[in-house]
Amino acid sequence: SSIIGAPMPMNRLVTVIAVAVSGLLCGSRDLAAQNLVITNARVVTGTGAVIDRGSVVVRDGGIVSVAAGSASVPGATMIDARGMTAMPGFIDAHRHIMSGNDDRWFKEQSVERMREFLETGYTTLMSGGGPFPGILELKRRVESGALKGPRIITSGRVDPDNFKTEDLARAQVRKYAQAGIETIKPRIDPEPTAEQKTILAVVVDEARKNKLD
Repeated sequence: SSIIGAPMPMNRLVTVIAVAVSGLLCGSRDLAAQNLVITNARVVTGTGAVIDRGSVVVRDGGIVSVAAGSASVPGATMIDARGMTAMPGFIDAHRHIMSGNDDRWFKEQSVERMREFLETGYTTLMSGGGPFPGILELKRRVESGALKGPRIITSGRVDPDNFKTEDLARAQVRKYAQAGIETIKPRIDPEPTAEQKTILAVVVDEARKNKLD
């Protein structure tokens, strides 16, 4: 078993501690008031350093210290890692998280899929062009604490092949921006045509205008 903590920098916390205590630590609603001390852990800091036996201290949902030796915070939940390993959480930068009908996926798969990500150490998922508006609903549920899961970075597809005019492509980017989508994913195959390149340039330009990645 292992203890898997937040991505660096270590000033924010979404933590998975094996399976047994994942429900205690995941969910934005609980993190703001969370005080926690993890002791007796082998800590992989994410900077190349490894602490053979260290402690991680969390106050009000944020990691305030990672150091060798033991630590104590009055009133904090204490977890003895018993020689397990603590490390930064994994980030999947291109994940097709949802599939099929949105309502059915939330009803039948969402809890299990998000649990699987947490248990394998993922604390952030960047959508690789997930269903819209379903991906926004997934983000909302995770951030509200209604669904325990990794942080979601949303995206929307604007593939040049799907837009015959520059105006239509720009309008789709603006639609996503107004809805709250964070990143735009356009796709072109190798050896793109001149028309595809033109639409791609328009998509990138409009995304920048709307401060989207």
